[in-house]
Amino acid sequence: MPVLGESKSGKSSVILAWLIPRLAKAKNWLFTFFRPREDPFYNLAQALVPLYIPEIDQTELEAETKKLKSSLENKTTSLSKIIDKIQQKSRESYLNYCRSI
Repeated sequence: MPVLGESKSGKSSVILAWLIPRLAKAKNWLFTFFRPREDPFYNLAQALVPLYIPEIDQTELEAETKKLKSSLENKTTSLSKIIDKIQQKSRESYLNYCRSI
């Protein structure tokens, strides 16, 4: 869920100080943060890649970030597809965890 508002309106404060700590207690949420800045597609990709490839090393992270950036920019993939992939990986990890206990 995106949080939108004017610059300096307190979005980050509300999210970081109030919402995330409450959701984190549920232990079934994944979080990432990014600021669009001068290269928004790259920054978004860099924030998302570790969520669907959690065991990625720094070299692979850079390569996957560039690939995802290009896919997002060229509209060959959508943000909803990436989120679906992250959710699927998260469900798989949770089920594997449950099987191991």
